[in-house]
Amino acid sequence: MTMAAAIQMTSTGDKAPNVEVATRLVREAAQHGAQWVTLPETFFWMGNKEDFDAAAEPITGPTLTTFSALAKELRIGLLAGSILEKGAPDNRVYNTSVLFGPDGQTQAVYRKMHLFDVDIQDGSVYRESTKVAPGNDVVMTPTLVGNVGLSICYDLRFPELYRALVDRGANVFAIPVPGTFDDAQCVVKEVFGDTAFAAAHNLSAVNSINIARVLAQSVYYIWAWLRLPENKREHIEFVVPTGNFGNVLAGWLAHRMGLPVASFRVATNQNDILYRFFTSGEYRQGDVQPSHAPSMDIQA
Repeated sequence: MTMAAAIQMTSTGDKAPNVEVATRLVREAAQHGAQWVTLPETFFWMGNKEDFDAAAEPITGPTLTTFSALAKELRIGLLAGSILEKGAPDNRVYNTSVLFGPDGQTQAVYRKMHLFDVDIQDGSVYRESTKVAPGNDVVMTPTLVGNVGLSICYDLRFPELYRALVDRGANVFAIPVPGTFDDAQCVVKEVFGDTAFAAAHNLSAVNSINIARVLAQSVYYIWAWLRLPENKREHIEFVVPTGNFGNVLAGWLAHRMGLPVASFRVATNQNDILYRFFTSGEYRQGDVQPSHAPSMDIQA
C-alpha cells in the first residue's frame, strides 16, 4: 500500500518562508512514510492580485527547481499544488500545477481551466480571469497512487472535466486548494447561503453541511458493530477521532436508529473545539493549529 500525504499550510506574500515551511512539511511527511505528497494551491505565495506579475515564475524557476530536487532526494511523487506561471497571454499568468516523479523529473503539468469569476449575493465580486489565463488541456498521468487526474480548486465545480479524466483512465483526483479546512468550508457555506445562486446553478454537496454525508458515515458504525461476535455486541463503546460534530454525530444517529451503543468518546488533538464545548459549554472558533491529522484540524 502506498501512503499519501496532503500538506496544509498558511502561505503569505513572502515567498522564502512559504517555501521553507513547505519543504519542512514535505520532509516530515516523507519521514512518516509518505511516498506521494501534495501541496496546496499557490502554496509558494499568497499576496495581493496586483502583485501577481512580480510573484510569477516560469516552470523552470527557483520554486519548482527546489521541489524537483526535493522529490528526487526523498524518492517521492510530489505534486507542487500550484504556482503562478509566467507566460500567459494578455499579460496574465497561469495557475499551474506540476507533478514530479521520484526521479525529480516533471511528470505532468496542468494549468487551471476554470477560473473563479462569480458575483455573490452580498455584493462581493471575484474575477480571477483579470489576472489569470485559463489552461486548455485535460491531464491524467499514472503515479504511485493510481491514475491521477489533475485539477485545481474551482475546477471541482465542473463535472465535465472529471468525466473527461475518467475517460482517460483516472481513478484518483488531485484537487489542491489554498488554506485550511475551515477556510474551504467557509467558502462552501457562503455559496450555499446564497440561495438564489445555489438554485440557479443546481448546487448540491455531500459534506458536513448536508445530512446525506452524515447518514453515509452512520453506515460505518453499523458495519463495525456487525463485525463483532454476537456475544460482544452489547455495551460497546466507540472512540471517535473527530474535528467537529459530523463524525460523532453520525454515530449518535446510528444509536438513535437502534444501534446498541453504550457510549461515544470524542478523541481530539490540539484543535479541541469539541472538548472545550463538552467541558465548558462554550462553542467558539479558535485558530487552527496544523497537525499530522489534518481532517481533525477544525476550529469552526
